[in-house]
Amino acid sequence: MRTSTKWIYVGAAVVGFSVLSGQAEARYTGSGPACVSGVSQNDRLNVRSQPFSRARILGSLAPGQCGMNIEAVEGNWTFIRGNDRGRNIQGWVNNRFLRPASQQGSSQGGGFPVRAASGGGIVRGGPGMNYRKLTSLREFEPLTVMRNTGVMMNGYPWFQIQYRGGRRGYQWGGIICSTNRPFNGTFDTCANYRASLQGNNQPQQPQQPRQRRRQVAYSCNEGIPLNVTFVEDDRQDFAVYSHDSGPQIRVPVQPSGSGFSYSDGFNELRGKGSQIMLIEGGQTIDQCRAN
Repeated sequence: MRTSTKWIYVGAAVVGFSVLSGQAEARYTGSGPACVSGVSQNDRLNVRSQPFSRARILGSLAPGQCGMNIEAVEGNWTFIRGNDRGRNIQGWVNNRFLRPASQQGSSQGGGFPVRAASGGGIVRGGPGMNYRKLTSLREFEPLTVMRNTGVMMNGYPWFQIQYRGGRRGYQWGGIICSTNRPFNGTFDTCANYRASLQGNNQPQQPQQPRQRRRQVAYSCNEGIPLNVTFVEDDRQDFAVYSHDSGPQIRVPVQPSGSGFSYSDGFNELRGKGSQIMLIEGGQTIDQCRAN
């Protein structure tokens, strides 16, 4: 049995479709967001460094997990970008175990609805930054995740949520934490997230790591305050900040050729010396100077 693949280039995206001789195993070769399909509940789909079965394993995806962005197809393999238990991941998976996210029902595979909470952030009228703002949720305000939309941004999907007595909207998974049970596409469990804001990334361990904390108060445009705590410990470096008396946001350190940079993929602090910029979704929100 022979299988050949033709290619269509649509902008920067690569779309492949199969020309099959006789009967062939179904495989997903589209370009839209995809879900894991056909993987047993006690197994996971490996993500590999190269498009062959013996390539190094970079991570894995859970059965029914959605929200992976498709970037290329090579034969029986698809290059995806997604999220492995809170960690951004990209690599090759066997496309026999993928299906379009549009075929993933709101209560299938992902186990939705799921009780969760917000890390504090904006609720929008659709799955993306270009949709209008509906409201803002408080830090750790409860919500129910109804479904994964499959729309990705910086490694996390947008979810449709229900909040405040039945209202519905959309929030980015990078600012959602899980309460009862962990599920893919969110930042972390609420317990770990709350602990990280207190400078302890492993609350279940009684012994605290050696830690260095430095608090800096900045003054931004129009006198708006930005308070930042820079934390260094034996495991990782990160910063926790509050802008204009808003909720605390934790951002891990990032490599920087000059000055310093902290980012979770959406929220970012970037600066040098006494100056610092607050960036959200690639847009500069405020520019500040240390008091």
